[in-house]
Amino acid sequence: MGICKDWLILDWNVRGLNSLDKCMSIRSILNNRAISIICFQETKRDHFDRSAYRRFAPMRFDQFVFYPSSSSTGGTFIGWVGSLFSGKLISLAAFQMMIEFTSKLNGHTWLLTSVYGPCQNPECSLFINWLLSFQILALSNWMFLGNFNLYRSASNRNKPGANVRDMALFNNTISSAGLLEIPLQDKNYTWSNMRSNSLLVQLDWCFTSPNWSSVYPMTSFNALPRSITDHCPCLLQIGTSIPKASIFCFENFWYELPGFFDLVDASCNKPLFIQNPTIRMAAKLIRLSTELRRWCSKNRVH
Repeated sequence: MGICKDWLILDWNVRGLNSLDKCMSIRSILNNRAISIICFQETKRDHFDRSAYRRFAPMRFDQFVFYPSSSSTGGTFIGWVGSLFSGKLISLAAFQMMIEFTSKLNGHTWLLTSVYGPCQNPECSLFINWLLSFQILALSNWMFLGNFNLYRSASNRNKPGANVRDMALFNNTISSAGLLEIPLQDKNYTWSNMRSNSLLVQLDWCFTSPNWSSVYPMTSFNALPRSITDHCPCLLQIGTSIPKASIFCFENFWYELPGFFDLVDASCNKPLFIQNPTIRMAAKLIRLSTELRRWCSKNRVH
């Protein structure tokens, strides 16, 4: 039997890391959860050193990279626990930071791209073109996470007035890149304009390569209660197993069990915004195998 190992990623548009109260609130979250990686957008800091890092990060966090803010706006940051992961910076820009992580526990390597999407053109167009430039390999393990400043459907807002053009552009971009969404749980929205009759929108997203769910089937995306900023902190829980079987085994007797065909039908008919038919079919099969594993576990099918 494999040994289960989970790790947590905290992702948050913090709206500045210069306030001591805000740093203490972040430290409280990190102290109360076994978080291994932190991704912050809009740090509003042009420099980080060990002293600034230690203001909000407990001692276990000893590695970090950052992109400086410009004129007190923007700025991104990724920190991690060096005893659990080694990290290699792949690319760095105003709206993205890409790191290749390798687990020191099992040797698994995966890519994390922390995203901070701009709100206005021409930066927004540059951001979309950057996303469109990716070709996601079928067997790669890649996660895109952060504040995209875009939403996918009118249901991602609590009020009318959705921008249909931007929704179509975002969905087409995600589809062209061959990415799959890790759905947000517990909440419908991650941002508020903080007014009495608030506008609420989901602006924070998590997407992965198609192969991700087969390697890390217990990945979940949750929004924590909003407190010190207009964005909710978001928590990624990623689960794997050591060692992990590389082959999915289908059992013929499953045909005879109640609920089997309903599960297969529901899984296959869920929409996937992927244009490439090969990637779409692979993603459907990976999703079905993941849901069958969960069904077996829930119903104690062996």
